[in-house]
Amino acid sequence: MSDEGRLTQGAKVGQKFDEIRAQHREWFDEFESVDPQIAPMNDVYRLLETAPNEFALGMMSAYVAYRNSLAALTGREHVAD
Repeated sequence: MSDEGRLTQGAKVGQKFDEIRAQHREWFDEFESVDPQIAPMNDVYRLLETAPNEFALGMMSAYVAYRNSLAALTGREHVAD
């Protein structure tokens, strides 16, 4: 992918975040306060289950996959809550 294509994709992601922030403020505020990379998995699953649109659902699904991969690689279980 060219640098221009990467910038275009980055702009699209930024636009999707802006849409979620504007249209689903409560969900977005929780997403920002939780930090899915390090949050207890109960919080991550709650955000996944309440995702307000396909973009948010895909993003949270990616966080779950990421966290599952880390758990498998390190041999450390998720912190549930």
